[in-house]
Amino acid sequence: MADGIIKLVLFHPAGTGATIYHGWMDFLDKAFHASPLVNEYTLEVYSMELPGRGMRTKEALLTTMQDAVQGATDAIMDVVLPCTVQGQKSTKKTHLVVMGHSLGGWIAFEVVREIQRRCGSDDGSLLCLIVSAIRSPTLAGVEHDIDTTAMHTLNYDEFWEVMERRYGKNPDLEHPSIRKFIYPVLKADFTISETYTGGDLVQSLPLFVSGGTSDVRYTEDMLAAWSACSTSDIFQLEMFPGGHSYLFPNRDEKECQHCLFVLECIQASLAQQQQPNNAKQQQQQEEEEEDVTKSIPAPISDEETSIVCHPPETATMSLSSVSRAESSTMTPSLEEDEKMQKPTWNCSSALVNSCTIS
Repeated sequence: MADGIIKLVLFHPAGTGATIYHGWMDFLDKAFHASPLVNEYTLEVYSMELPGRGMRTKEALLTTMQDAVQGATDAIMDVVLPCTVQGQKSTKKTHLVVMGHSLGGWIAFEVVREIQRRCGSDDGSLLCLIVSAIRSPTLAGVEHDIDTTAMHTLNYDEFWEVMERRYGKNPDLEHPSIRKFIYPVLKADFTISETYTGGDLVQSLPLFVSGGTSDVRYTEDMLAAWSACSTSDIFQLEMFPGGHSYLFPNRDEKECQHCLFVLECIQASLAQQQQPNNAKQQQQQEEEEEDVTKSIPAPISDEETSIVCHPPETATMSLSSVSRAESSTMTPSLEEDEKMQKPTWNCSSALVNSCTIS
């Protein structure tokens, strides 16, 4: 029986939707069942879908990072973080992992910052941040892009000319009707990306970054610059063979190296999270022992009486008790939840294609 839940939220790249992760999830399922995590945790995967595409085609497209982040965070707070099993509140520990590819990496980064703003930087539900195929937010802005063309300012013909120059010919985007359909989505997503100005650090959260060795949209140094975006001691950069879409393997491949990387990131973050808990437990125990000692009267001398008082055995607190005590302080109260900004999205439709792996 799994005693913890890992909730993985995925953010898609520009011009796509939640279904981009369909094949990736299949490989993750296989990798998870072959990992030690399967013995202790249930893995829930949620694929975030921005408005104006996929199952949310009728909703208005977003053109600012702020709107994307606020809506996505609302969805996570309302749908993902509450830990329920068959409609009932669960006592299982929930670990939230946020991951994004390309533009989705920047959105994931800002969503983590917003969760920390709402819940506090020491909120124990956030486990780690994983970003892929996007330069550091410290290099946000078209002036830092390898191709400094502001695509969201181009007209229709200019836009597709630059798209082909940047990413090469894509057979799936050759038909005029397909281009007309996807153009507004791409234009809106590029507006988010090219007007994004970067953000402050995420606090004390392990950060993992990956990219493709032949991706021309960034350099390895641009990815390495992510190391300045978190106060955590844990930072890892991993490069994989392939271009901008290296993340998504072909169906005939036996395994997905990036899926294995994600599970390794989760394992490393879980191990790191246990270290402060153990240290905190020891500190609490030492403080309790000190309090007990202080409350015991000093021994009475033999000259006054023949009875000598000795301190009783000190009480100890188990690790599970500490965990429960800590988790109760990390969960926002109902009053605090009501003060949070009301959702601007349909939160239930923002998270689609979710699956549970156990």
